[in-house]
Amino acid sequence: MKQSKSFFVFLFTAIGLLNLQCSEDDGVVLDDSELLSGEWKINNVTYDGMIQAEWAGTTLTFTRLAQDSGSYKLSHSPADSIWNSIGSWKDIDSKRFVREDQIEVMYWREQDTRMLILDFYLPWTRQSTCDDGICLPVVTGQWNFALER
Repeated sequence: MKQSKSFFVFLFTAIGLLNLQCSEDDGVVLDDSELLSGEWKINNVTYDGMIQAEWAGTTLTFTRLAQDSGSYKLSHSPADSIWNSIGSWKDIDSKRFVREDQIEVMYWREQDTRMLILDFYLPWTRQSTCDDGICLPVVTGQWNFALER
């Protein structure tokens, strides 16, 4: 009897320790198939290596509508010529997708973080950079978005 009581004490202690270990791990482990779904907060954006602070804090939400495609919504787009407020995407492979504007976006998860990196090159400005004599800067170049959950 004493032996079985010791066994149960040991068993409950082991289960308690395992449960405690799991509850302390509050980090979300992302599966690569989940990267293009859900809500992401833009942490940092660079254009040709220069920080673009106006994007920080904006939310980009991906919705997977099919196995290889979906839609996105940007809570606020500082420039639709860089990233539209709403649009769609389609997988090319496990690390690239193409937006509705035919811009190919590479994506990956930063190791040991919960960051999703989106990287793309804009070969042209989709819309006129001048309107009523006011001209916007050209956005052609390398864009890098760092997102976090």
